Amino acid sequence: PIEDARTCVELLKLKLSLGPTFGVDKTFQENVLEVIRRAKQFTPIAVDTASVLRRWIPQWCRRTVGSDAEAAAAVASLLPTAHRQLVWTQFHQLLALLRGLAPICHHFRAHGQCRWGDA
Repeated sequence: PIEDARTCVELLKLKLSLGPTFGVDKTFQENVLEVIRRAKQFTPIAVDTASVLRRWIPQWCRRTVGSDAEAAAAVASLLPTAHRQLVWTQFHQLLALLRGLAPICHHFRAHGQCRWGDA
């Protein structure tokens, strides 16, 4: 553990002096979805909002939606034909709801009154 911490500090020093791309293999900076597509094992499809897709996802595999309901409907429509497809989505509204509930549940859990999330 101590050697790992020292190595991390040394790498941080090098990155600060030589730039953030120091140590990055420049021969492999391809989007993982492009790699999957080229391997012809799966056809990746990403279902998300335009802002997320535009930033991270190649245009050829985007399915743009505006809400969790639209995302669920898009994924449901893809499932019957999903053989050899990799379908990915995010439910932003659900995540926001769960994040909003977490502090409330934490309060009740501290007082032994919340069982949400218990195994």
